[in-house]
Amino acid sequence: MNLKRLLLLASLLAALLVALLPLGASAAMTKVEFFDTLIDLNEEKKAAMLQLMEDLANGDREAMLVHSQDAIDYQEQFLALLDQGVTEGIITDKDRKKLASNFNQVLTSLKKARDLLMNELKTQVDARKALETLNKSEGTADQAIAKLGVAGVITLAEKKPTAGFFSPGKTVWYKVTGLPANCCQTNCVTVAIVNPYADLGIVPVTGAIQGNPCTGEFGVTMGQSLGGGRVEITVNGKKRSRLVFNYGTGTALTKPTISQFAGCYAGSYSGKVTINPQWGGGVEEVGGGVAFCIDNSGKVTVTAPGTGTGKVNASGSFSSSLGAGSVVIGGVGTVKWGGTFWLPRANLGPAATGVWTLKFKEGHASGRWSANRP
Repeated sequence: MNLKRLLLLASLLAALLVALLPLGASAAMTKVEFFDTLIDLNEEKKAAMLQLMEDLANGDREAMLVHSQDAIDYQEQFLALLDQGVTEGIITDKDRKKLASNFNQVLTSLKKARDLLMNELKTQVDARKALETLNKSEGTADQAIAKLGVAGVITLAEKKPTAGFFSPGKTVWYKVTGLPANCCQTNCVTVAIVNPYADLGIVPVTGAIQGNPCTGEFGVTMGQSLGGGRVEITVNGKKRSRLVFNYGTGTALTKPTISQFAGCYAGSYSGKVTINPQWGGGVEEVGGGVAFCIDNSGKVTVTAPGTGTGKVNASGSFSSSLGAGSVVIGGVGTVKWGGTFWLPRANLGPAATGVWTLKFKEGHASGRWSANRP
């Protein structure tokens, strides 16, 4: 066998051996590197959670559904990485269990929020409460990483665990762990406040920093605007963050009034009509326009697709089971309808979505509807 062929076989064997090595074995990951990777992945999830908060402030249920699923995907990757850390001997199974118990709670909260958003009879206040529970469990999970006390791992958590939802003017204190001993001499830590819509004058969190972050403790003060924000630190190139939400003043997220929903709305409905077998059977798609007005007392007067009345309560919800009434279409039967109104932060009208059902002698029908106030 000539030398050239021997060299070729050697290179192929080397490539095969590398391919057979366990993931990460070719360049062993240290415990600090593992936690940095873990926390970086968690930061991606927090970016999706911040979008969730902004969607809530904007009254955008559909966007909340998208971003809740994004956050769920990141959380599942995080938990898979924990398992990988045990397999590769980077962390102990005991440490994995400590973290998994907390981050599984975050995953449960995320899924509950997503499932709630899929229920179109749930109100904007219901969604706010779901995100409060989610952000509180996220803060507890952040503290679980800090409590492991891995030298060199930078963490950021609230000094006193809360849901992360605050009123205007509130000062929130944070604790940083893992800072180098000479941090104050080298100015190793910087704090940044991220307000996604600052260019529009929406400032949920002010840029005023209290205390000195290099000591491991500092505070930030909430502004006046409704919406979400991110408190972010950078330590020697490593970023860590916590999410906050400002209730704002006079919004639907705290104490809405019925008059905020007043006005005339236009939209559409869609669905399917099912005919019972004894009447020939079959399924037909239906759709058309929706039009109604709401007065300052919450009374709803429907003019399309039929005529009827209803009632909206202060949370923005209405349904026939709550005495919202019904709409009669074409003499076929009585349509029961219900849904919720969500108030946006911007200078836009409220948006409403819901479901409708119809039962008649020959069959039944159901579907969805949506409408906006210009």
